[in-house]
Amino acid sequence: MRGQPGNELEFALAAKKKIPIIRMAKKNKEPAIRGKTVSQRAVLQGISLAGLALPLMQFLTPSEGKAQGAEQKSGTITEESKMADQTPKKPVVIILDMANGYGWKPGSFGYDMVARVKQLKDAAYAAKVQVIHVNSMRRPTDNLPGQPSMMVGSDNLNVIPELQPINKDVLIYKRFLSGFSHNDLDYTLRTMGCDTVLIAGASTDNTVLWTAGDAHQYRYRVVIVEDCTMVHREKEPPGAQECALRIIRNVLRGEVLPLHEVTAKYLKAT
Repeated sequence: MRGQPGNELEFALAAKKKIPIIRMAKKNKEPAIRGKTVSQRAVLQGISLAGLALPLMQFLTPSEGKAQGAEQKSGTITEESKMADQTPKKPVVIILDMANGYGWKPGSFGYDMVARVKQLKDAAYAAKVQVIHVNSMRRPTDNLPGQPSMMVGSDNLNVIPELQPINKDVLIYKRFLSGFSHNDLDYTLRTMGCDTVLIAGASTDNTVLWTAGDAHQYRYRVVIVEDCTMVHREKEPPGAQECALRIIRNVLRGEVLPLHEVTAKYLKAT
């Protein structure tokens, strides 16, 4: 495929075919293609199309993010920036995989987050904002290795006791990684008139990231409640969560805010 240097699709195709087109310019250390220096962000966005963004986050630097923000302010208006400037009309809280089968027991790794998610849920109630729980669900016919814990018909699929009752909430099951995977979550949000998703739960580098990506592509405003999400594996490298959040901030243009800021901005009591 022919294209101009910096074309994201060209980078994606090259990454998939493992064509060594990217090299570092000697002077400015920016990636270069065919002798021309290109934006680090263009490289990251192209590689993300090939599914390689997470291990290559070094292409994206905070200084470049600020520079791009300055460029947008100077006159370049993107669809994402238009969405960010719009006042949200109807947010919805989405809580991911806070289910019995994922080991949310007192004293377990990450259990302290449960209380904050409960605060988020209560704040949504006070603001008359809908809460949606999205939990994984597996069937014997899925032909998955091992013995999946989230098997249909088991108590493992149920929302943990600390977030009960859920009689005011919507419960949806996802069939794979994303909260939108093979279910009616998008339909449910659209029929409610939702334009903003406030995402919490686990894991940041897995279900939260995939759900945020799909929400962005479905054109919802994405907000991650930072202290209400976590990497739910104790031995995970310490940078895993921050890498996922940087993709959400810089590629998906989502907001990553602590609970108190989310409450003040999106969940004002009525």
